Amino acid sequence: MIIDNDFLNYFNKKLKQVFLYITDNCQLHCKQCLYKPLLKNKNDMNYDHAIALLKVFKSLGALKLTLIGGEPTTYDLENNNNNLFKLIKEAKVIGYKYIRMDTNGQFDPIILENNFMKKIDEITFSLDGYDSRTNDIVRGKGTFEKCISNIKKAIHKTYNVHITNCVHSKISDNNLDKLYFEKMIKFAESLGVNTLNFHPIIKVGIPRDDWIEDTDLSPQEW
Repeated sequence: MIIDNDFLNYFNKKLKQVFLYITDNCQLHCKQCLYKPLLKNKNDMNYDHAIALLKVFKSLGALKLTLIGGEPTTYDLENNNNNLFKLIKEAKVIGYKYIRMDTNGQFDPIILENNFMKKIDEITFSLDGYDSRTNDIVRGKGTFEKCISNIKKAIHKTYNVHITNCVHSKISDNNLDKLYFEKMIKFAESLGVNTLNFHPIIKVGIPRDDWIEDTDLSPQEW
């Protein structure tokens, strides 16, 4: 693997964290997903290549690692996620102090039983509402119940669970729920989640606004 010298020199001892996109696979087709155009090949990152990158990034100073995709729990799914678990284990050996995973929460809960998975420091679930009405409008029918089930199981297994909530225009622009933020916070607390991040899917004065303009966030016909 060849790394550009300019890249190495620029980031030398300056990296703090790394987001590693380990797969293009995802079970969902969320309306707000920024990566849908990139998720057509359905490929996993080569395991050896991933490890090599992690070693380089660690040498440049990175201590925090986020596993992302696509949906990272589909990584090496055909082999019962063996490479996913090995990747987490090896990242700790390499020296990463904090490993987190972003997930849509649609995985088989048996994944939470793996001893190497338990080495992860944080699991952040993507949940876009406090009920199926507010969540499934953008994530798809049935996704709320599946995600909540896995959040509860992860908390029961003593994982450090966070939630990321995308605030979409059907709520904010049309006053679907004026108390949405308060209800979402209270719902997260009721689950036992201590950290809740809000991400806007509304115009905020950045280039992504052009993408939002072209995105249909109207209810799906189920």
